[in-house]
Amino acid sequence: MKKLEIPEEELEKLYTEEKMSSTEIAEKFGCSKRTILKRLRKYDIPRRKPGPERRKDITKDILEELYIDKRFSTRQIADRLDTGRSTVYRKLKKYNIPIRDISESHIRYKRKSFSRNQVEKYYLLGFGIGDLRVRKIGQKSKTIKIDCGSTRNEQIDLFKELFEEYGRIWEGGPYEDGSIQVEAFLDESFEFMIDARDKMNELPQDKEEFLAFLSGFIDAEGSFFITQQKAKFALGNYDQELLEKLKERLEELGIKPTKIHLNDKKYIIEGKYERKDSYKLFQINRKDCLLKLIELISPYTKHKGKIKQMEKVKENISKRNGEQ
Repeated sequence: MKKLEIPEEELEKLYTEEKMSSTEIAEKFGCSKRTILKRLRKYDIPRRKPGPERRKDITKDILEELYIDKRFSTRQIADRLDTGRSTVYRKLKKYNIPIRDISESHIRYKRKSFSRNQVEKYYLLGFGIGDLRVRKIGQKSKTIKIDCGSTRNEQIDLFKELFEEYGRIWEGGPYEDGSIQVEAFLDESFEFMIDARDKMNELPQDKEEFLAFLSGFIDAEGSFFITQQKAKFALGNYDQELLEKLKERLEELGIKPTKIHLNDKKYIIEGKYERKDSYKLFQINRKDCLLKLIELISPYTKHKGKIKQMEKVKENISKRNGEQ
């Protein structure tokens, strides 16, 4: 069996400078705590003082940094400070530091609550209804999990841009089909995104909030494209009622989509899943309506791919109008 390599300089740095416990170092090297203690003796690295003398050093600032900022568990703090968990728990109570409940204790990464900005909220609702799966992890959990899978890098980048300031992002892949899976782990302030479509009986009346919702939905489900040298826009979804409401609001803004129709083709998604229902969509073909739509949603659109598509549509219309 090959002997485990633990460089003296690295061990000294981890134990002496970074104040890692022997247990943490053992986990890092994939060995036992006993192996680390033997190496400390071999390299004549002075052991930190355990017991009462160490306990005097457990200040409120240290506990707040480890328990609140870094979200270490009481066991991890005890190992790091060479003391017992009961001591750590007693100090937390002494300094009036709120002790996490069972569900919170499993949250290792710092989270930030939702901004409560209504424009951002409706953008996320539009994007979420179109392209995200949102659920709570367990009945008693305080974690909202939002995930998305795509073969398009712009979609993955947008997902991370939307949620990375609020919590941890996990990314997996690319898989055999070229897709990447991303997941965001957020706090309960994002509960408004769970079953969002069922909760939204009406679209927001405020114009800015509506345009933010529309932009999020288009970033997820819409497409600007050129066919037969003519620019067009299409927006599709399974929810015909939602599309009817969007069509009505667009008409109020002077934009005239075509009649909503069913796409009866059987699509295979990602080479695996067949659509269970008919896909409904409408198009916008008129040049003035396309330009009006782009003008309205441009301040809220975040999808880099959609932004490029809109620029191509504007160029196409400009050429057809003889402006170039």
